[in-house]
Amino acid sequence: MKRTVERIMIEPRGPFRLAASIGFLAGFPPAGMPPKEDHVLRIAFVVDGTEDVAGVDIRQAEPDGPVSVGVMTTAPEALVERQVARLLSLDHDGRGFPDVGGRDPVIGSLQDASPGFRPTGFWSPFEAAVWAITSHRIQMAQAARVKAAIARQFGTVVHHDGHDLLAFPTPAALASADLATVPGLGGRKPEWLRGIGVAAMDGQLDADALRSVPAPVALASLQRLAGVGPFSAELILIRGAMTVDVAPANEGRLARAMAAAYGLPEGAGPDALAGIIAGWAPFRTWTSVLVRSSLEPVRPH
Repeated sequence: MKRTVERIMIEPRGPFRLAASIGFLAGFPPAGMPPKEDHVLRIAFVVDGTEDVAGVDIRQAEPDGPVSVGVMTTAPEALVERQVARLLSLDHDGRGFPDVGGRDPVIGSLQDASPGFRPTGFWSPFEAAVWAITSHRIQMAQAARVKAAIARQFGTVVHHDGHDLLAFPTPAALASADLATVPGLGGRKPEWLRGIGVAAMDGQLDADALRSVPAPVALASLQRLAGVGPFSAELILIRGAMTVDVAPANEGRLARAMAAAYGLPEGAGPDALAGIIAGWAPFRTWTSVLVRSSLEPVRPH
């Protein structure tokens, strides 16, 4: 790990507030991130397509302004920049997102309540796949503890910006890990997780590749991975590869949030939901996450 820190700048296209992203992650169990008091997002993660890890500190001096990223890694910084931009949904032009709220008063109201909101996801489809399998049929809080235990046992600590940041294991480390030693990880989950490590090493969880094909094709390919069903495949594609215009079809919490937000009658069918979701294009992912988060509001910091 090189000792010098390089700083890169990412210019948001459209509204963006890092504070909203930090608040979202603080309430997102897979992130395992406590609330931040200094408005700086510090994370460590496996760099896409490598066995390297990066430590970053992410700052924004003013809403909608440039995002400054301090990077410590042995991987090419261009890869880290792309991954940070994807994580924060800064790799897409968001200037048209407010138009969705202009057409739909419900969405406009949610946007007003969370100014500068953009979805924040998993560091990679690889980590999203790990979460999907780890959290299967257990409570989210328990799954977060299991994921944290995997990171502590097999991950890497990066000292950056005065903090020790824990990165999740690399794909190779996960593929060879003795996961039977992790409390709470039973059944076939250790086997499936090692398979996720192998799949990531083989390029089957590449974010760009998953986003380059129609969503049904990407979802079908993900469901060929052991332990990944329809719900998990959507999670990996939408919150791991960070799509922009794909809405989940198997997310019960989204349906409940929509029913509450739109005042739909109890038992409103998929057709009623689909008609509303169609109006969210070309930001169906972003809007779905915004509506979904209305059940567990983003906390400002």
